[in-house]
Amino acid sequence: MEKYCGFFTKRAAPAGGPVPSLFSPPSAPWVPFPESVLTDTWEGQQSTQGFVSLATAEAEILRFSGFPERIEVWILDNDAVIKFTDEQGRPLQEITVLAGNFYEPQLRARAVRARNATAGMVARAQVVGKWRTR
Repeated sequence: MEKYCGFFTKRAAPAGGPVPSLFSPPSAPWVPFPESVLTDTWEGQQSTQGFVSLATAEAEILRFSGFPERIEVWILDNDAVIKFTDEQGRPLQEITVLAGNFYEPQLRARAVRARNATAGMVARAQVVGKWRTR
């Protein structure tokens, strides 16, 4: 006998038998990654130390001590315009990141400038630059 309950169909237990499970039996035991895979890790990082508020005027929110190999940008509350610049402040890329999204540019920038996309609204951003060990 089957009974429909939301997304699942419950099956009646056979007489005197175990109750059937909705989940499959466990797979093979977990095996950790080999050490050689884990050696390529992030040695250092530099960040905004949490989320910073963005105003209508563009401002530099983070200047890296070098050129990070990976840059991560998270945006909360409202859309934000993010600009990545080189050592002389020349723009390398400018992009609008929608609220609640993550962006990772495929470039090596020295600084990150930002502003909110809508005048009068406040967006929050967090930027992290990471360096890899070899």
